Amino acid sequence: MKLKLNNCDMNKKILWLNWKDINHPQAGGAEVVTHELCKKLVEEGNQVTLLTSLYQDAKETDEIDGIKIIRVGTNKFLHAFQANWYYTKNLKNQFDIIIEEVNTAPYLVNFSKGKEKVFLFYHQLARQVWFFETKFPLNYIGYYFLEPFACFLQNMFKAITITISESTKNDLVKLGARAENIKIITEFIDNKPLVSLEKSLPKDQIFTVLYHGSLREMKRPEEVVKAFGLFVKKHPKSQLWISGGGDQSGLVSIAKSLNFLDKVTFFGRTGETQKLELMQKSSVLCATSVKEGWGLIVTEANSMGTPAIVYNVDGLRDSAKSGGNWIVEENPEALAARLEDVYKLFVENPKEYKEKCSEVLEKSRQHTVQQSYTDFKEIVGL
Repeated sequence: MKLKLNNCDMNKKILWLNWKDINHPQAGGAEVVTHELCKKLVEEGNQVTLLTSLYQDAKETDEIDGIKIIRVGTNKFLHAFQANWYYTKNLKNQFDIIIEEVNTAPYLVNFSKGKEKVFLFYHQLARQVWFFETKFPLNYIGYYFLEPFACFLQNMFKAITITISESTKNDLVKLGARAENIKIITEFIDNKPLVSLEKSLPKDQIFTVLYHGSLREMKRPEEVVKAFGLFVKKHPKSQLWISGGGDQSGLVSIAKSLNFLDKVTFFGRTGETQKLELMQKSSVLCATSVKEGWGLIVTEANSMGTPAIVYNVDGLRDSAKSGGNWIVEENPEALAARLEDVYKLFVENPKEYKEKCSEVLEKSRQHTVQQSYTDFKEIVGL
């Protein structure tokens, strides 16, 4: 029988371990998910403590939205050992449930836990990202030894593991986890989908390709620029919008060398409001990361009535399939060819294009905080 959290005698004390909290300068989509789930737990009367890392000007103890925050250690890889040591010395046996959220470096709290029941939470594994975000020899050590060995240690305890996509589940199974122990929760967006296409900002009259994301190697923004370079030769009245913080110089060089820099607008790092406006106005979003847990940017674009073209990689294919978007092979030629198809819809068959926009918008509505929380509660037995 499920516990009713509105009964104060049934409330739980929960310790959540994650490398970053919502206010961390490098917080991303995973931290939004963590924070919203913890908020929901607190709202229903549970006591939630987040054991996380320190960052510049952060307090060692804090409280955000009713969530107690304890921060120890600043280094991503050493933090896990420091947090585990802090738990063992100061927190052991004080909780009912521990959620160990793994972001590359595991806490391995099962080795030191007391009476608490431990659940693992993986948004994604690094895998190919090692070769984009670290240098030799760490990339090979990480891919072939560190991550597989960490998963081997985690799998020894056969803990129930929470994740957000079939792709991450498959990765975990490949590294020895039992498929029956892996449970998937709905990934959610924290913005509200449009009420209807009629309530959105109008699409730019010029066919507009949007890239949104940090300009770093694993996101592969240069793939979008190269694909647009092939596409714009046939359709010179198109434009490319690039939204995201990071070094633009490489992308500028590519656009210059292919003679279409005047067709590209760099917006730099954009806030939430501007990001959603760009999504509404653009014709199509392109996502080319090497790997994601879930292609959140795809679902966000869909919620603004904009379809997406994605590379056939982990995470992106999950979000694309969920929303009814297009999936292509990992090369600029394939991306450019699909851009050609979407352009024809946009220009020659606007009614069908609008139907596609409406389809992705409607499918985005299933990705709610409440649905994710309902899935989460069922898994942990609340």
